[in-house]
Amino acid sequence: MARQLSANNSIHGQGVDEFSSEGQQPLDHAEQARDGQQRRRLGSPGPTRGSGVRSPCKLVTGPRTTTVTGTLPSVARTSGPEAALYPAVKKWALTKLDCWEVALDTGPSLGRIDVVGIRDFGGGDLASRSEVIAVEVKRSGQPFAKSAGQAHGYSVMADRCYLAQEAATFSGQEQVVASRLGIGLLAITASGRVSEVLGAPVQEPLAELRLKLLEKLSCAVCSICSTVFRVGTKVGGYQHVGRKTEMPGGLKSAAEQKLGLMWWLHETANERDTSGRNLNYWRRYLCADCTRALAPGTE
Repeated sequence: MARQLSANNSIHGQGVDEFSSEGQQPLDHAEQARDGQQRRRLGSPGPTRGSGVRSPCKLVTGPRTTTVTGTLPSVARTSGPEAALYPAVKKWALTKLDCWEVALDTGPSLGRIDVVGIRDFGGGDLASRSEVIAVEVKRSGQPFAKSAGQAHGYSVMADRCYLAQEAATFSGQEQVVASRLGIGLLAITASGRVSEVLGAPVQEPLAELRLKLLEKLSCAVCSICSTVFRVGTKVGGYQHVGRKTEMPGGLKSAAEQKLGLMWWLHETANERDTSGRNLNYWRRYLCADCTRALAPGTE
């Protein structure tokens, strides 16, 4: 189950705003190690010009430390009884929705999603269109309005949202409420069979939050062809993209190694990033197909 934001944009009363540099909670040693690894993967080792945004791999002199301000600790993983239902929903997403990537209990700092899938839908030979599917999973007997509200909350980062509930019959009134909220309904039987009771309409998620969710699945959107592609072979990995700062040949080197490319917008971040962070995280991606198509002297 995803943790919900309160009226002051904090998670469960922690008082930590994702876009604020105040009130960051301390992390345990294991969480600090994971957080540091993620920052090093997403940060650029080269310093930017000016006194604004600095690179994450460069020590900051003076009283400040290299700790990034304005980020939240990772939300604790779900360990409740709903977790036993995740595999059934994952199987449904793979077989019925033709998702090519499905992850369990993951998401950005705003909250974790029980089941997240990615599928290609509505594209064609001349265009690429992918959808992010988010599913909130509940045991039987949970209050419908609250559960439906949680599923609807995922619409800020996913293209289609579902509420999946165990032993649910979903009354006509509940289906009307779900339709009004713009979520689909899934019923899970005692044997683990999942059936779609109500389809989920397309939402208009916030672009930044959708991209953050995709990164949690080790995926990204190519800045040229707009295709969603894998940047790594495992969650948190970046084996399929080269970092421009670590590749002297840049685009050509990535193309020769059949890799995508990840780079940072140093100049733009210096001018426009008002987050107050010491490090530059403004990054973009190219897929391997586009690096080969654009690099000179490669096919």
